[in-house]
Amino acid sequence: MKDEEKIAIVSRSHAGNVAAFLSNSSFERWKVVTAGGSGYKALRVLNGTANMYIHVTDIKLWDLCAPNAIIRAAKGWMTNLDGLDISFGSQGSTVNERGVLVTRSHHFYYLSKIIPHVDVLLSKN
Repeated sequence: MKDEEKIAIVSRSHAGNVAAFLSNSSFERWKVVTAGGSGYKALRVLNGTANMYIHVTDIKLWDLCAPNAIIRAAKGWMTNLDGLDISFGSQGSTVNERGVLVTRSHHFYYLSKIIPHVDVLLSKN
């Protein structure tokens, strides 16, 4: 990974502890930008003005459905923070409780740095 500043976009109202995590982890230089709307944040990743969208609090599946379709159509990735595809099936909960990571590239590299800390990132304290 190049040593250039990268941008992580997070929820304006539900940022959790992402900024602290990125500044105290093995991630390179990251700038955290806040914004509203999961679709808008996914589009920032899609158009290259953000390197990743990371969400660490509960989020309704209907807020992720369209962004997931658009990102996947553009050969990007949307998974939970465990690296699993988010299920939009009719069975089960309407809430995703395992966080969200959206990227156009280096998805599994970022996940490899997130997964060891996922329980701290997802803690509700």
